[in-house]
Amino acid sequence: MEHLFRGKAIQDHELHPYLSTLKESINTDLLLEPLDSSLVIHAIVHLLDQLDYDHLKDQLLAMGLFDWKADDLITTIRTAMTKEALETKITRELGTDFNRWTVIDDTIKERRQPLGVLMHIGAGNVIALSVLSVLEGCLSGNINILKLPSYEGGISLMLLKELVRIEPRLAPYIYVFDISSTDIETIRTLSEVADAIIVWGSDEAITGIRQITPPTIQLIEWGHRLSFAYFTLGDHYQHELEGLAKEICISNQLNCSSPQTVFLETTDIETVKSFSKELLDTLIRVAQDYEIGELDIPIQGEITWTKENVKTEAILGQHYLYESADQRICVMIDLKPELRTSPKYRNIWVIPIQRTELLPLLREHKGHLQTVGLECNDDERDSLTQLLFTSGINRVTTCEQMSLTYVGEPHDGKPTLAQYTRKVSMRK
Repeated sequence: MEHLFRGKAIQDHELHPYLSTLKESINTDLLLEPLDSSLVIHAIVHLLDQLDYDHLKDQLLAMGLFDWKADDLITTIRTAMTKEALETKITRELGTDFNRWTVIDDTIKERRQPLGVLMHIGAGNVIALSVLSVLEGCLSGNINILKLPSYEGGISLMLLKELVRIEPRLAPYIYVFDISSTDIETIRTLSEVADAIIVWGSDEAITGIRQITPPTIQLIEWGHRLSFAYFTLGDHYQHELEGLAKEICISNQLNCSSPQTVFLETTDIETVKSFSKELLDTLIRVAQDYEIGELDIPIQGEITWTKENVKTEAILGQHYLYESADQRICVMIDLKPELRTSPKYRNIWVIPIQRTELLPLLREHKGHLQTVGLECNDDERDSLTQLLFTSGINRVTTCEQMSLTYVGEPHDGKPTLAQYTRKVSMRK
């Protein structure tokens, strides 16, 4: 295993001697001049200009991504990391000249200050998420300690090593450790020097970090979220089924913003069945453009177990199952209104609902809600959107754009960079 200590590559057998100097190294570097965001942006832009994208794509393919998925990920990174995009992100989230003093009155002034040291607990469900988290920490002026997720394929380590090579002045701001989540002693050592711990992952991962984190250290949680599609009846929905199917196939429902359930605003069972069959046909057709490959045995086991339960409960007339001839894609119906998680990988729930049931149902999941792909008549969009916001949803968009983002978009309702800074004030 390889690690980065203050931007320097070290091997596993060297780790513990270096860890013994971590606190002293951090305390020394906190006294450096504030990190200029323009320096970080310049380094990121040069990194993307010099990157060997053929090699990066080979790495992604070796991790099991299909050609179309690797190309899509590379395009997303290149689009989000342009000079213009990064400058816009900072302006929208922190304002212009965020590290300069703002005069409040004749005796008081304020400015933003980096939190200091951020420890990033990376999640493996989105490739390269860890390196993007560290870059956000650098953009906000912080020293960054990254614990790599288990499923990463070395992508984040490779990119951060290259970033430090391009701009050595970033070395004091980047530490990367390839350690197991079961290595509690090392994780505790890393967390003790942090001002905040950023956790990307499940509720279980967040709970585990909380248990070993002192109360004086801030926990910034980017945790598990639930998203769904919501359809009302009308001539519009047949066209929008293709957008929903495309989102399901491209994401395989692995993103926090991906739909697990489709709510259909109706009380008529035959309408629900007809909608579900149309959705299945659309999924089968769209999926031909997005190869999925063989699934791991545990994943396939969960899908099979879920479908068998649906088949068993279908005897009672509350559940129905429609699936493709090869059994790789399915639409499941549950007549009881509830927000359900699907086994993912192109297996989706369709559930009828009345609008009056929506708020109390969603309030049961407060804190876990994120995105809704809303397809409705134009004259009801504003009122339905406000109802969803009131219920706890943070993002309302079209089905096809559920996993798309824009520069400076809040994450789970909060601007990311603002979470990594604090406001300080000085009174004469």
